[in-house]
Amino acid sequence: MRGIWIAGLVMLLLIVPSVAEENSSIAIQNLNVEPQRLFVGDSAIVTVTLYNPLESAVKVSSVSVLGSGISYDSFELGYIPPKSTHTFSFAVKAVKEGVHNVEVAFYTESGAVRSYFTLFVENRMPEIAFSENVKVGEVNNLSLIISSPVEIENVVIDPLFESEPDRIILSSVSGTAEVPIRFFGERSDYEFRVSFYSGNNYHSYTAKLTPAFEEGSELAVSVSVPQSSAFLYDVVEISATITNLKDDAVSAIKFSASSNNGKVLLSTDEIAELESGESSEVTLLYSPERSGRDVITLAISYKDGMGKERTLEKAVNIDVQDSSAVDVSGVEIEAKATSSASAPPRGMFGPTSSSVSTRVEITVSGEVVNRGFSYAKNVLVYLDFGSDTEEYFVGEVEPSDSDSFSIPASGSERSVKVVVEWTNELGEVHSISKSYQLNPITVSTTSPPQRQSLLTPLNLAAVAIAAVGGVLVFRKWRSRRKNESNRAG
Repeated sequence: MRGIWIAGLVMLLLIVPSVAEENSSIAIQNLNVEPQRLFVGDSAIVTVTLYNPLESAVKVSSVSVLGSGISYDSFELGYIPPKSTHTFSFAVKAVKEGVHNVEVAFYTESGAVRSYFTLFVENRMPEIAFSENVKVGEVNNLSLIISSPVEIENVVIDPLFESEPDRIILSSVSGTAEVPIRFFGERSDYEFRVSFYSGNNYHSYTAKLTPAFEEGSELAVSVSVPQSSAFLYDVVEISATITNLKDDAVSAIKFSASSNNGKVLLSTDEIAELESGESSEVTLLYSPERSGRDVITLAISYKDGMGKERTLEKAVNIDVQDSSAVDVSGVEIEAKATSSASAPPRGMFGPTSSSVSTRVEITVSGEVVNRGFSYAKNVLVYLDFGSDTEEYFVGEVEPSDSDSFSIPASGSERSVKVVVEWTNELGEVHSISKSYQLNPITVSTTSPPQRQSLLTPLNLAAVAIAAVGGVLVFRKWRSRRKNESNRAG
């Protein structure tokens, strides 16, 4: 305990100015040093009050200031009036760091009066540091720590990078002080313009801070693709979950999507805000239109906690098959060709001629197959004969399902095209077609009754017989007339 008291007394003697007199006619009534803690190059103002107790004026012939690590400009005081005090100030400049004991002596004709004070000189300027590691890639909400071995006043700190606030003002700092600061973390040095007063000494300098870094959190984007391949014109639902892993909220989150070989539709194109730790989902409806490997890219832009726009992308690959999601299969064609002949009016001579026409009566049946992962809507099947069509409305076909159709038709063509048309879940109309040759199973011919000619062999024979009979009758009749005439004569 005794040692502590002695140490305290020594420190008090070092700090408090002391006075020594050598039979001088004047006395040092007061001595004040401001500031007593300095930076190298600073000046302390020493204010002294001298008292003359005599009835006559006293001349101060000279003044001396002695001490290592300091300098001062010499000056003269002159006379101090009788029974009065005289207060004056002079500057002592610190030129070297350390603890310096300084002696001030005032000389008169009758002797000298002395006083002592101590200066604490620092070579280290105020320092700044972040309270935590800087997270790269996200907004940091940290404290800026200012530490100074000397009390400083009117402190102004200007961050030379984008931050909130963009200027920090402190009335004074003694030891350490902390102020909040908010900025976007990047892997680089951070510079500050620092200015302050130490007593009457003004300082301004640029401080460079190289903090410890750690990888910051981002917006985490998780994409779920139901399958790695898809059929042409199908609609694949791709889910994306966006999670804010940052320490602060993000806002104005906007989405856009693109594809090399197809079309992409988003369930939403903007989310107002995501708080820290909050998640949200967005759905991409993707419809491939060309086969091969396709890249679907989800682009995200958002504003961080400081209102600055940031961007990121997430891409997924899908292999597109060279076949349509909707197809027609199991097509069966039942066909029967019928022919009919027509005859002209009966002629008098020669055989008759007729014209023959053939007509095909068919029934086309089959299955509309949906191999995709989305609904096929407004499915229509029609038969295209070139100049004529027959339609059959199927309606809606569920994913991985099929529906049958059967279409009767007739015509004289020898081939038919089966066309399937549908609307996918993006509202786009697509169609496929397949051609088939008609192979009749049976052919039947129907002809109308032919008109007989009058000059048939039977009719000719009858005419001949009738003619011979007529000749015989006529000759017999003439013979009888001739005999009758001879008798009469």
